[in-house]
Amino acid sequence: MNLRSLAAIGILAFASACTGGAEDDADSSDSAQTGSRDDYDFQIPGPHDKMVRVDAMGVALLSTVLMNRDRTPSGEDNKNQYQVDSPDVQNNPKTLVTFVTFLHRLHVYWHDHLEQIGFEPCSKSALGVTLASPCTLQKLRFDENPNLEGPRVIDAVLPDVITLDFDQPLRFPNGRTPDEPISDKVFALGFLKMGGKCPGLDTLPGVSEATKHRVPRDRNGVPICTIETFADLPLQSPKNDRPYEPGFPYLAKPWFYAQQTNAPYYWPNTSRLDLPE
Repeated sequence: MNLRSLAAIGILAFASACTGGAEDDADSSDSAQTGSRDDYDFQIPGPHDKMVRVDAMGVALLSTVLMNRDRTPSGEDNKNQYQVDSPDVQNNPKTLVTFVTFLHRLHVYWHDHLEQIGFEPCSKSALGVTLASPCTLQKLRFDENPNLEGPRVIDAVLPDVITLDFDQPLRFPNGRTPDEPISDKVFALGFLKMGGKCPGLDTLPGVSEATKHRVPRDRNGVPICTIETFADLPLQSPKNDRPYEPGFPYLAKPWFYAQQTNAPYYWPNTSRLDLPE
């Protein structure tokens, strides 16, 4: 998760917190110094409360990549149906058709390119025909034990919610950690053959020797494709530029910069940027 996503979560967390009355206002002034989560009144449902609506926002990039269209493959206006539907009910058939259609189109475009740079795609291509449906039915595999199979891809991303099992490792798709490279993992589960051959880890520039030594390999020494394969490549910053705070809301402290006069991009005109840390 990048800093922008983490900041958005922090904003939502603060927006959902509510305080009321003068006494609460007084307490909130102290909270700026203590940072205690007791200073926030979270409206968390009880164990037997019935949820009225659950929003679909569990898997990063799912709707952005596969639902970022104004119309369905048949030309019908989907009217943001994916966001309108509640994922705690049966998935809308139109949504599923749209997902599979655009996943197929991406595989038609990327299948050969992935093979050329050393990553075995989960789609099948023969005689000019590409099938992406095998990608949705394969089971996830992980770096620490590629022989251990996780849930099927389609069960990990649909419905688009986050579930937590505290008896299992805390990582995507079992929740997500703040600095987890979710985009790389979603890209891997949608395009790589889990358990397949990914020699690109050995041939692409920038992959450290420590990473090459750590990734799982088959009996012939070829790297095995897992959900972490693209995360193992140096595609993103390996860590945030500032550490996370140990207490709520756990966000890193902001950077303050001097105002730029001839910057080629928009710069907010506010004195807040001139404040010391």
